[in-house]
Amino acid sequence: MSDQQSSSMSIAESIVPYVYEPGPILNIVKNGEELVKSSQYQEAYEVYSQALPLIYQNSRPEVIESTTEEVLLGMAKCALTLNKLSESKHYCFEILKSFPQHPTALLYLGLIYKQEGNEKKSDKYIKLAYSSNQDTDYNSENQLLLQIFRQYSDQSNHNYSQLQNSQKQQQSQQYIFIQSKDLLTQIVASTILGSFSTIIINSKKKYTSVNLFISAWNSTCIFGCLRLSCFRLKYLCFGTYFLSLLALYLYQRYF
Repeated sequence: MSDQQSSSMSIAESIVPYVYEPGPILNIVKNGEELVKSSQYQEAYEVYSQALPLIYQNSRPEVIESTTEEVLLGMAKCALTLNKLSESKHYCFEILKSFPQHPTALLYLGLIYKQEGNEKKSDKYIKLAYSSNQDTDYNSENQLLLQIFRQYSDQSNHNYSQLQNSQKQQQSQQYIFIQSKDLLTQIVASTILGSFSTIIINSKKKYTSVNLFISAWNSTCIFGCLRLSCFRLKYLCFGTYFLSLLALYLYQRYF
């Protein structure tokens, strides 16, 4: 056993006084796991780092060993917790080179992109993590994390559906509004004094049955002004017309 391996094992064993199976990388992994369980992520990060020279001393194999996977996964988790997002992302992709559907690595990538503000990629990797974990017997911590982020993903989908429905409803309301606006404009603009009414009506974007009734009443008053021969009735219709305009304005202004 080389001096480097001996020093790595002695340092790892001095941090957590447990007896492990022979092998420096396995010892480092188990020490790192114990530190992670006690939320000592900086110390765990340093312990896992001791295994990197041992892992990369030879050329990288096509498929990494289980101990190498655990080291990279531990590094990814600690780096993510310590907000070293680029490092964490690197280790996750190293795992995915050998295990393209590794649920925990996919989950960590989802969390990394979430912290970076890339919601699209975050949703993508979280969904991949959840779908990849369906038939895999992973520990309860990963199951809990995936359950939480499945709920997050479902909430994102729910919000997206709500947004889509809201946009459709808004488009429908806008279409009705345009139709109502055209109808009211035609009713009022068909009279001599309709241009003034049109200005008032078009100053608001919301039209109701009350607006329609008042506008129709205005048109009736103008019709009376034009058709009635009695001057008193003409003046009465004309006065009623302007009172109706005032009522329409006040209704739209305060209601």
